[in-house]
Amino acid sequence: MSTLQKVNLGTPPTAVDGDTVRGANTKANANVDVLNAQATLTSAAATITSAQALTAAHVGKRVNINLAAAGTINLPSAATMGLDGIVHLRNQGSTLVTLAIASGSGDTIALTSLAAGESTIIDSDGIHTLGCLMRSRTYSANETVSGALTVGGNIAIAPLASTYSSQLTMVAPNGYTARVRANGTASLTEWVNTANSGVTMSLSDAGLLTAQSLAVAGAANFNGTTVFGGGSTTVKAVGTAGAITMKWQTGSGAIGQIQYDQTSFGFSLVNSANSAYITLTCLSVTQTSDAALKTAVVPYTSVLEKLRDKRIVNYRMKIAAVDGGGVGPLQVGVIAQEWKDDFPELVSENGAEIDSDGDFVSRQFDEDGVELLPPSGPIECRRALTFNYSQASAVAIQGVVEVDAEVQYLKSALASALDRIAVLESKVSS
Repeated sequence: MSTLQKVNLGTPPTAVDGDTVRGANTKANANVDVLNAQATLTSAAATITSAQALTAAHVGKRVNINLAAAGTINLPSAATMGLDGIVHLRNQGSTLVTLAIASGSGDTIALTSLAAGESTIIDSDGIHTLGCLMRSRTYSANETVSGALTVGGNIAIAPLASTYSSQLTMVAPNGYTARVRANGTASLTEWVNTANSGVTMSLSDAGLLTAQSLAVAGAANFNGTTVFGGGSTTVKAVGTAGAITMKWQTGSGAIGQIQYDQTSFGFSLVNSANSAYITLTCLSVTQTSDAALKTAVVPYTSVLEKLRDKRIVNYRMKIAAVDGGGVGPLQVGVIAQEWKDDFPELVSENGAEIDSDGDFVSRQFDEDGVELLPPSGPIECRRALTFNYSQASAVAIQGVVEVDAEVQYLKSALASALDRIAVLESKVSS
């Protein structure tokens, strides 16, 4: 029995209908067993110094543990402990004690480890559940939660520094530390990479970017997505192994982006989630051209022969299906592939990837930087080609120079021929 029982005294005055003397003493002995099981805990005789399985002899006792190295203590099964059976475990050592169920018991246990200096009271339902009635704090005033912590309400954080009224610090295993600080009406959120020094991203109270440094040490990359701003329009910084993209987004739809390609060191302006390039409008564009900044300078010649088979064409850019499809306004320019062999300096690959139909390929990655592939497998694609129209102007200038040289030569030859004709005419007339 697990509860106290009362002796049936019977009906006075004879009490012949009550418990017999033996029956009454049996109940009294059972009550002693119940009270003994619920009595104040006493320590087991010996301190446990090695990983082992506890037995029924440890039930109802305070068990002191002092392991020389981290190890596992298996608790008695819930059935062995019985209903309301308890065991008090106290880690007196400096190593972690792992708590586990009895082999083959099929039990569940609510607490799986004891840090140095911690103690706990484990309670049994007598069937298959080992609960945690109590768990003490560690040596210091700090609390440590080994697993996940879920809070249904608010968390109040007391001031941790004179500069800020409160601070919440989260440390990730990949070397990043997130700090949320509040000071009066202002707040600051920081992501600090402690493994790669110099990486700090900060957001102000309104969620707008106030400071950002991506001076990553070594060959590390900025991966993942960080959102700045809020409301109807947000700005996203999306990092992959080869590029960093800034996206302007309304709701779930991107309205434009600037992508920096870390391979070609170039920027691309694209609208609607990589569906088409967009126009850059400004007052003027200048390029660095100081002689002191250049080396290995050699003349660029013989361009006329290469230019003779080149085409200047009219064309219209394709409009992505997400923007209604069709084609854009009439343009004038060149086809990059036709210039690649003769003028490789003018043709390069940019960060955008396209398939065989010219549709832009947008890659997605999970939180670990692994690419998320469609069910059909990897996408067949290539880098889109670009043409450097600004440097092509230098080729055109050289073409004009070479045409002028030929014109000057022909003019000189013509002048010489006219002089000879004039001499012959004078001889004939005389």
